[in-house]
Amino acid sequence: MTSLSSELEKRLRQLENEQNNQNKSLNDLSDFESVVVRLAEKLKEIDNYEFKPSPQQTDFTQLRDTKEIERLEKELVGIDEKTSTSSATSRYIIGLMFNPKSPIEWSGTGWKNKGGGMPYTSEQAQQVFKKLKKQWPNYPLKILKR
Repeated sequence: MTSLSSELEKRLRQLENEQNNQNKSLNDLSDFESVVVRLAEKLKEIDNYEFKPSPQQTDFTQLRDTKEIERLEKELVGIDEKTSTSSATSRYIIGLMFNPKSPIEWSGTGWKNKGGGMPYTSEQAQQVFKKLKKQWPNYPLKILKR
């Protein structure tokens, strides 16, 4: 009889554990239900939102000025590069040759699309090439003449 009662007690514990798990699942589902209700209310708010344009006129002069400043800064950078080296020196870039038709270029801080690479003198290109080759030994790097 004791064996039967111990089996019944064991089965009772299993049923109680299962009931506890089901209660926990029900509580979780009721929590999700409240979250869904809140999200539905928020969506209703968003659906009923009406865009009201500002009566203030947009001033594009600041945007034009910013673009002009950026253009002038690029021009100044170009002047610095041209004046810092003689016209007889060739310019080189370091290319990442995963796609030889359109190599990615090293900019000094990262890889850039074609035309965005940092131009170097021959000696500088050799030094940078060695440094990059150490950093990425398996990458297909190449010194290209610009």
